[in-house]
Amino acid sequence: MQQPTFPCRYVTAECEVERAGRAPAAADVLAVTSRYPPEEAARAFAEAGTADLTGKFVLFTGRPVRWLTHDSGEPD
Repeated sequence: MQQPTFPCRYVTAECEVERAGRAPAAADVLAVTSRYPPEEAARAFAEAGTADLTGKFVLFTGRPVRWLTHDSGEPD
């Protein structure tokens, strides 16, 4: 999650990879990518990525082990 306006806040997670899907379904990719760009752009990305049959497109599934945060509105 990210809040790009002041005060800026960011959250990310360090994860352990549980699965690496080399031929993910477009619906699985769309479930992840549709959180950020507009739906049409997310769908186009998912379809383009899964249409590549070379195995270069990989969908990683991870389990968070540590959360990292930053809040520029909070004093250090």
